[in-house]
Amino acid sequence: MFWKTGKPTPTEPPGAGTGNWSIARRLALLHIIAVLVSYVLFGALFYAKRIAQLEKESFVDLEAERASVVAMMG
Repeated sequence: MFWKTGKPTPTEPPGAGTGNWSIARRLALLHIIAVLVSYVLFGALFYAKRIAQLEKESFVDLEAERASVVAMMG
């Protein structure tokens, strides 16, 4: 039970239990990773939604411009 004692069990190779990461350090690292993943996912979702919104707005503006040109021509 390496994860409880930090010492290698008889079946582990020598030097396997030399990692001195405390539970606080491991939890902090896990928290940092979770926050980074959530920021990346939120950023990607926000970017995709914003691009879709801009494309829709530009299409509406282009359609309005086309309609005004058609109205001026005839």
